[in-house]
Amino acid sequence: MKTKRLLLAGLLSSLLAVVAVLIWAGRRPEPTYRGTPLSAWFKAYAGTPVQTLAPPAAARPFFTTNPPTWITAANRGRFIVFSNQMGWVIITNQVYSPAPPTKPSADDPWLAIQAIGSNAAPFLAAQMRHGRWEKFYERNFTNLPTFLQKELSHPEERWLRRMRAIDLANRLGYAANATAPALLQLLYETDPRTLGPVMSALRSVRAERVDVAELILRLGVENRFREVFCVAGEMGWKDREVAKLLGKILTGPDPTLHYEAIHLLESAGVRARPAADAIIASLGHKDSEIRYLSARALEQIARDIPPEERPALEAQLRIAATDSSIIVSNVARRVLARLEGQEVPSPYAP
Repeated sequence: MKTKRLLLAGLLSSLLAVVAVLIWAGRRPEPTYRGTPLSAWFKAYAGTPVQTLAPPAAARPFFTTNPPTWITAANRGRFIVFSNQMGWVIITNQVYSPAPPTKPSADDPWLAIQAIGSNAAPFLAAQMRHGRWEKFYERNFTNLPTFLQKELSHPEERWLRRMRAIDLANRLGYAANATAPALLQLLYETDPRTLGPVMSALRSVRAERVDVAELILRLGVENRFREVFCVAGEMGWKDREVAKLLGKILTGPDPTLHYEAIHLLESAGVRARPAADAIIASLGHKDSEIRYLSARALEQIARDIPPEERPALEAQLRIAATDSSIIVSNVARRVLARLEGQEVPSPYAP
């Protein structure tokens, strides 16, 4: 029995050794700049002094398509408002003394990573990954013995590296396009701390719109409609299926979601055409603002509606033309006039 156990252990060790050799042989060589590997440059970049500004619990994310420099400060009375492109806004009453501007040195990690360019994308994507193991590690880190916690990296340090990788993808732009799948996965998780920076980075690396649309539909299948509105509103969309999803939400049972759905459809212009049936039905909504936005949306797509569907549209528009809300009735009359080839009536006409 002992001989069998030793034999089994030996076979298992040999198998693990072979797997390790295959993994080592198959891995891509790490890019370097001036003889220093990318991981070292990234570590230096992640360890810059600004990195010590960890976001407090009260920090709130902000969204911007053109983020400012890494950190800026503005006086607000006796408070200082710090903001950075990682999506943090920090309000403090500490004294702010800006450091004098300095020219970047040859050892500047950003210059090195910029020189490595697109070859840095796979490494950055690996730093962004936030799978089940990472989540398990974050949840159970505080349960580990103190001596083990001192030996292991703190979850906040891992989160910080992830944020710095997102920041680098944002700065590299299209050169970091290969990070798009990892960024989309982070967007799917919709962590409030990373949401704004991730969407900014996705725009910067020019992620494929079809991939963004697939993510929106995936959120819709899971009934995560608030996230649908957030991603669709910030990232934009052109997919027919996304329009149908918004139409489904518009006619769904939850009235608290209707306004956001029609707002996105109305701002989409002709792209809202696949949701025409839902928009026509919402002309009878009890909320006058939703009726108004529905009429506005129909004004943009009415001419594209096929003749066989016109009778239902015109019937709803005639009802809307007598709406108690003057802005709803004005738009409805205007759409009817254009469909019938008549002169557009004045909004002040009786």
